[in-house]
Amino acid sequence: MRINVFKYLIEGQSPVFDDPGAVEKYLREIYAPFGDLSDENWRHLARFGARTMPNNKFSLAWDPAIAQAFLVVDRDVDLWSIHDRVCCPVLLLHGLLSDILPTSIAHAMTQRGPHAVLVEFPKIGHAPALMDPKQIAVIAEFLRP
Repeated sequence: MRINVFKYLIEGQSPVFDDPGAVEKYLREIYAPFGDLSDENWRHLARFGARTMPNNKFSLAWDPAIAQAFLVVDRDVDLWSIHDRVCCPVLLLHGLLSDILPTSIAHAMTQRGPHAVLVEFPKIGHAPALMDPKQIAVIAEFLRP
């Protein structure tokens, strides 16, 4: 069963959970594209990705209103003019299984604007969790003076 996280975004609310284990189970499903995370990583995401409500239940630690901007846009938005004005070094971490950023666009981002440094991660969706030591090492190397 696939959980539709956008349902909660559109409704402007967060799902409610009885315990931290239920939060972790939910996050494992909706964030499966983060990649092959350890049990310790998933527990970490659940611990810091949820908040205790006054009734001792748990909700996600996010702002469900974030979806409002997406609800008013009914077409694709061309962001190239913004990208082309960026004048600082850019590290583009691209999950090859992203359903948001096509590989062709990621490669185009290395050819224009700030000429991003592209690092691609196989078997990862749009947002690498950045919990894997190899992913962290990529960032550390990029930031090294």
